[in-house]
Amino acid sequence: MEVITLNCPDCAALIELSLSVDYVICRRCGAGYRVSRSENSVNLQRAGGIASHSYTELEAELERAIVELEEQIADAREQIEIVRSREKGAALQVGCASFGVFGGVIVVLALFVTLARAYFGGFFFYAALLAVVVLGIVRLRRKLLSKQQREKLAADRSELEEGLPTLEAARDRLIRLRQ
Repeated sequence: MEVITLNCPDCAALIELSLSVDYVICRRCGAGYRVSRSENSVNLQRAGGIASHSYTELEAELERAIVELEEQIADAREQIEIVRSREKGAALQVGCASFGVFGGVIVVLALFVTLARAYFGGFFFYAALLAVVVLGIVRLRRKLLSKQQREKLAADRSELEEGLPTLEAARDRLIRLRQ
């Protein structure tokens, strides 16, 4: 069986065909052709009955799909970074809140040592100190992420990270198809 190679009239891609076929479709642009033979030549003529598309339309559609996938990849990466920052930010928030509690204790000590020296070491001093510590701890507990919230953040990040290679593979496949 003799195989010959011709160029697609629409997109100039190589088309390999055997001399026994009557119809051929370009793999790159999808155009359908009827194979006509004469004594020493083989020609491709557009087939009327076979659905064919313009090369530029297919290329434009391919570009739109690639751009859409790149946007989805960028969004996924952004979402991954947001979830990571929320996971790491929880420890930072706890540190800042506990620093605020110690700052409040120092302010109470400074006020009682300088302005309310008569009450220093008395009931009001310890009540104010206890109030600052309790309010600080209550505020600190609100900042803490629960175990369910931490697990949900980790699951969200894991799901996003697992989906990213699929999107990248689809984009790479379309880029190879475009070339």
